[in-house]
Order: sequence, then C-alpha cells, then structure tokens
Amino acid sequence: MVILGFVTGFREIVKERPMLDLERRHGLWFAAYVVAKVAALAVVLAVQVAIFRTAVELGFLLRESLGGESPAEIYRRSAVVSASLNWLAAVACAAMGLIVSACVRSTDKGVLAVPLLITPQILLGATILPIKGGVLAVLAKLFSPLYWAHRGCRSEGGGVPAFWQNLGTYDPALWIPYAALLAQILVATLITILLLRWQERAVIGRNRAVR
Repeated sequence: MVILGFVTGFREIVKERPMLDLERRHGLWFAAYVVAKVAALAVVLAVQVAIFRTAVELGFLLRESLGGESPAEIYRRSAVVSASLNWLAAVACAAMGLIVSACVRSTDKGVLAVPLLITPQILLGATILPIKGGVLAVLAKLFSPLYWAHRGCRSEGGGVPAFWQNLGTYDPALWIPYAALLAQILVATLITILLLRWQERAVIGRNRAVR
C-alpha cells in the first residue's frame, strides 16, 4: 500500500505543471487543486486496496477449503479494519508523494525520489525492525503511515508470543491510528498547498527583480 501510494502520487503535479500555471492565471486556487488531487487519488487507491484485500481474503478461504489454516485471529484485526487502515496509509503516502511532485521539475527526478521515500517507511513501519520507543518511535509516529497502519491492523494482546511483539507498550485503541493517519493526510496536503504558494511567490519575486 505504501508503494502504491507513493507511485500514484509523485507524478500528479509535475506532469500537469504547465496546465496548473495556466489555470492559476485564470483564478484556480491551489487549495482546491490539491484537495481535488487528494480526493481523486483516494478514490483510485480505494479501488486498488479493495482488490488487494479481496484477493487476500479469498486466498485465506481457499487455503482453509484445502485443509490449511488462515492466520490466527489473535494476531490481527478484522478485514474491514485492515482494509480501511491500508487505504488511509496509501492515501497518506500519496499525499506525501504530492509534496515531492511539487518540488521536482520532471517526472524522471520524481522517480529517483520514490525509493528514498519507500525505504524509511519500511524501516519505521515496525514490520522489519521493532519500534518500541526512543527516537525511532518518535520518527515513526510523525512520518510513517505504515507504522500506524501496522499498529492498527495487528494485535499484540494476551497470548501473542514475544517474538511477534514489535510495538512495545502501546494503547491498542483503534481511534488512535485512524486519527494519526488522517492527521498525516491533512498535514501533507497543507504542506503541498503552502509549497505551491511559496514557489509562485518566489517566481513573481524573481520576475520583479529582473524588471
């Protein structure tokens, strides 16, 4: 979901930059433009996440029908919770991708930035490395949608083996990862809007200096 989000978002502004500059001269608001982008990406990612989660659940059912076992309920939340958190994490990553898209001047440069965005997410997501406190926990909570999706999807309650517990002591309330992901989406959206405004003012300032 993280990869889908970044790959979907990083090219959205840079590929339309000439058209955006033209529409800006005719009164387009940056806020309306960026919010519309986030909304459109959210719809696209909702479809992708729905396909992914449906495939996963069908895989579990097929495995059970052939005599196998699905992941035990003690380790995870429901499919609806997982799907919704995966979707919000993907949208948050897409919104972060919009920041990159607003910064670069070509799609090629945006492609180079995608691995630099994905790698920290994987490291801070508490999937490979335990994130139980300290500086890593602070960085994960501030900058990693994957951390919050992981925290909301998995369960580390009673009966879960110690080797499965990557999050340390934490509040398992579901509203916390939902609120955190929504906050990350909002902050990334605002940063993109402010960045576009700053770039426009910088261009205007340079043009005035030349004159």
